[in-house]
Amino acid sequence: MTLRLSIELAGEIARHGERGFPHEICGLLLGRAGPGDDRRVVELFELINERTDSQTNRYAVSARSMLAGERRAIEIGLDVVGYYHSHPNAPAVPSGYDLEHATWPGVSYPIVSVRDGVAVDLRSWTLADDRSAFVGEPVEHE
Repeated sequence: MTLRLSIELAGEIARHGERGFPHEICGLLLGRAGPGDDRRVVELFELINERTDSQTNRYAVSARSMLAGERRAIEIGLDVVGYYHSHPNAPAVPSGYDLEHATWPGVSYPIVSVRDGVAVDLRSWTLADDRSAFVGEPVEHE
């Protein structure tokens, strides 16, 4: 499995993380699944971190916000192929909390590391079929 993400969209994720710093940010990856479970991202849908506490290391999104993102995907003929978020002043590696709250094997979970307001790393992960762990996923820029 590979996440195919243009340099421009990777830059948008980085800038979203920088704008949200020191809080976590999040959003949806809209695109298409391809051969071999590759996912090609066409558009991002930014979500608002609606968590009322611990925004520096957690995020929450309402069902209403998720529905708006899913409607946008349908409107432009795409699917939700992943969920991205940031780790302020932490590595782009899933936390135990991320694993506990991930629900969908077969999609991408990119994380952007933002250090002192500057995006420094973007890595993507997939959830194992048994939901026991995240597995690193290559990111190819097109």
